Amino acid sequence: MLKPPMSHAVPQTVTIEGQAIPVTYELVSVDEVQLDPENPRIKEQLKKLGIKGTPTQTDLRELILNKISGVQGLIRRIRVNGGLQEPIYVRADGRVAEGNCRTAVYRFLRDSKNKDKSWQTIPALRLPPSVTERQIAVLQGDLHVAGKITWRAQEQAGHLHYMNTSLGMQPGEIASAIALAEVDVTRILQAYGTMTNSIIPRMKNANGLDKYSYVYEFYKNTKLKNFRAKPSNIKLFTDLVVGEKFKRGSDVRNLYKIVDSPKALEALKKDGFATAIALVGKSDPTADSAICRKMKSMTKALASVRKPDIERIRSGSKERTILQELFNALKHVADVADVKLK
Repeated sequence: MLKPPMSHAVPQTVTIEGQAIPVTYELVSVDEVQLDPENPRIKEQLKKLGIKGTPTQTDLRELILNKISGVQGLIRRIRVNGGLQEPIYVRADGRVAEGNCRTAVYRFLRDSKNKDKSWQTIPALRLPPSVTERQIAVLQGDLHVAGKITWRAQEQAGHLHYMNTSLGMQPGEIASAIALAEVDVTRILQAYGTMTNSIIPRMKNANGLDKYSYVYEFYKNTKLKNFRAKPSNIKLFTDLVVGEKFKRGSDVRNLYKIVDSPKALEALKKDGFATAIALVGKSDPTADSAICRKMKSMTKALASVRKPDIERIRSGSKERTILQELFNALKHVADVADVKLK
């Protein structure tokens, strides 16, 4: 467990966007710090659950413990470790700026049956009154979007959306502030906007957040660039997602194989991805067959094999064994499929 070297507050600094921010390292009573309902991640959950008004600290703790992804594992890690590996950040007024989940876990452990005094206070870096919401958002982004303690993809996207819409930060500013590529920030913002504006409001039996991976794949795929250029095609894509025409986000990676075929596109609209990609597969077996893709890839690799590799195969017993096994496997498939190799 992290502890300050002295019992009183210890001055430190944290650098945010090139500016050294003075902070103090303290052990703070878990009742003194306040969970923040305006935290973008928590606010997203409150909105999702339809909770209006100002939730109590108990409400927030229960929401975090039961609804935020990864918190149950966090409880186990903190309990086994005996404390935090990193302190939380609190504003000057005691509101948690970063570390709401860890604070909720401490309160849970403090109120557990054994009443262990270890959970009465929590290590914290207290920010000065002058810290801005932008600086706090960048700090959160550094830790949970670009950092090693990452949130789920849609939660990361929600945070970048908050930085863009509520704080007025442009994609280039966000990218520079938290060390991401601007093109990635732009794609994430596009995906989140499409999901929240065109998919979630139309979902009848689900909240739609689980569709984020579908939408991000749509914007990430460079082979769909021309398709995305038409607003009508974006509308078509959202219709397909809402209509459950894709079974998983990875299906969208192969959407480019379908959109150039009118028959396959109609099949996608009517019957879904599996039928559409199978239709494409009749003219291009690699479209819907993993083994055909692998065979074509191996054919290409062998066609371009270089002299050093040939010499290695010629002189190496294990290399020759691999080649022989490949030949045997190929011959077996050909025999079973009744194909004569020439």
